[in-house]
Amino acid sequence: MLHDGATFALVSESENSVRTSTETLRSSVITVLAVILMSLRFSTVENADKTVLSVELARSTRKACRSSRPATNDG
Repeated sequence: MLHDGATFALVSESENSVRTSTETLRSSVITVLAVILMSLRFSTVENADKTVLSVELARSTRKACRSSRPATNDG
């Protein structure tokens, strides 16, 4: 039969193990969330850059079309 001191030592060791596991899990979750957020941020920035490029391309295309049209001011 275990003595009170030995029981306390086992419970204390078990609590420390659970605490360490919980801290490790929390750290892992935080790391995974940080990676996900960073990838979403970069994806959003990349999509925003593509949108800006698309708008600029559309504007330059419209300008080119306008400048290549013959003048229709016949009076």
